[in-house]
Amino acid sequence: MKVLNDYPAGTPANEAKLARDIRGGKVDFAVLPARAWAPAGVEAFDALQAPFVLGSYDVARAAIAGPAGSALEQALEKAGVKALGLVPAELRRVLAVRPLATPDAFRGMSIRIADNDTSAAVLRSLGAMPVEDITAEDVTDRLKSHALSGAETAPIFALGNGYGTFAKYITGYALFDRVDTLVASPDAWKRLSSSQQAAVTAAARDTIAYTSTLPKREADNLAELCRSGVRVTQPTEGQLAALADATAPVRAALRGNDATGPVLKALEATLGAGPQALEAPSECSKPVPARVVAKAGPASIRAGRGLSGPADRVAAVGGELRIQSPAGAGTIVEARLPLR
Repeated sequence: MKVLNDYPAGTPANEAKLARDIRGGKVDFAVLPARAWAPAGVEAFDALQAPFVLGSYDVARAAIAGPAGSALEQALEKAGVKALGLVPAELRRVLAVRPLATPDAFRGMSIRIADNDTSAAVLRSLGAMPVEDITAEDVTDRLKSHALSGAETAPIFALGNGYGTFAKYITGYALFDRVDTLVASPDAWKRLSSSQQAAVTAAARDTIAYTSTLPKREADNLAELCRSGVRVTQPTEGQLAALADATAPVRAALRGNDATGPVLKALEATLGAGPQALEAPSECSKPVPARVVAKAGPASIRAGRGLSGPADRVAAVGGELRIQSPAGAGTIVEARLPLR
């Protein structure tokens, strides 16, 4: 077995290229996100990008284990790809420079997405500008330089790529779930002995079973993000409904498509499908520690009195309190607040 590194994450559109190469028999086995299949000609998978349908891990697992998952596997087989398993993965949220609890909050925001036409349509329906064809490293640089407002991501990737250093608000809801596909070219599969096929099938089952640990792993990653100053934007029931209503045209278009319609209808029929507010670790509800920059002089903030109240209020909205008290002069208290 030779492990190829011809599809590095730093290459834009690498996922769709890998999907096409699997279909063409240039690659024997692969693990790749479901979002890559529509650009590679397997349109049915775009149903998984329908916003506010698979809003929790329990719903995603149930949906993929049901008729929708079977229909997607059949679509792969029809496209000349051996389906080994569909694996519900991370819920996809939006990390941004301001809270995104309403459609109005999205308006004018430039948000990086993994390359996919339906994902782009979702952001446009919310009034945002989707940004594609850039790498994770580019995202970090653009957030730092304020050339980008946010990114469609998950806590584990926000941590690993350092996005939370420059964008401090992550949604308390998911747009959709990332589903990974375990696939093989038919010729490669036929070359395996029956015992080898059984071993690969068992490994695929174990991978799917491991998804039961996703909620705990995500909670740990989210808590770490929040300890670094990121906060979860928890929408009200009405705000969540407004977000789902704003994206209804995207779901309607998918529902009316011959390839995606049957899959989406099966996803929507899953018990619990629809927009959901997600629980956040306790770390994510604590006030952000004030970043106080004190200059020469005796002025300081002591817990429980004096300037501690303003410091807490400023920190709660991601700001910074500065105190300057030059010897023999007055004290200047400066509050810097992020623009909304």
